[in-house]
Amino acid sequence: VREVAPALARDIPAASWCPSDGHANPAKTVRAFADAARRAGAEIRTNTPVRSLHATGGRVTGVEIDGETLEPGTVIVAAGIYTPRLLAPLGLDIPMEITIVPAIQTVPLPPTLGPVLGQAGGGVALRQQVSGHFRITGISRPWLHDSHTEDNVKPSLAQIRELTEATVRLLPGLADAALNTSWAGLIDKTPDALPVIERTPEYDNLVLATGFSGHGFCLGPVTGEILADLAVEGTTGHPIAPFARARFAEGITAEDVTLHG
Repeated sequence: VREVAPALARDIPAASWCPSDGHANPAKTVRAFADAARRAGAEIRTNTPVRSLHATGGRVTGVEIDGETLEPGTVIVAAGIYTPRLLAPLGLDIPMEITIVPAIQTVPLPPTLGPVLGQAGGGVALRQQVSGHFRITGISRPWLHDSHTEDNVKPSLAQIRELTEATVRLLPGLADAALNTSWAGLIDKTPDALPVIERTPEYDNLVLATGFSGHGFCLGPVTGEILADLAVEGTTGHPIAPFARARFAEGITAEDVTLHG
């Protein structure tokens, strides 16, 4: 273990290693995807919330935004924590718990860690960015709000303390590292921690991608391919049957899901 990650605490008994794992800067990655979409002809509207969807005769016929109703061909709903709110008026239900995950970033430090570290149970996950900053995320907690604001999507001081203590237990060398910034993320978690990806049977022009349970960044590229298939061809060659929404109606029960960062 220490040949791979020599900075780990000496009392860690074991670890698993996936040599193909990696990490990327989320903000730069999203901007790169957006730029590529624009080059392909996509129109991207930021700060433009979708207020509601209108449906008639088994089709979504309108997408209402502020001051305008768009007439869609195919609608892809990938709205994260807001997906249930958009789908409920259409009679579609996705069980979802919203949780909040704290994140902190240290000041730049000398190269210390190569791989991404994830603690069994999702207690802490950390990686050292190319810039030298450590980016660290912690345990998710229930988030009890209807809409996000700048104030209610922030980690508490208790969460930051808990996260820093858990980090130092894994990498003692970070005990004196200064923090650069902190933030938090909202997770759209399904009972089985698997996403919903489907072209809905109720509406022939409605495609869903939601409930990624904290793994959306990793699964984003292949999900984009699947959604393009579903939107344009109506089907996909990827085996997505396990992600159908119907599994919830069949009485699926939540198991003890172990998350590794």
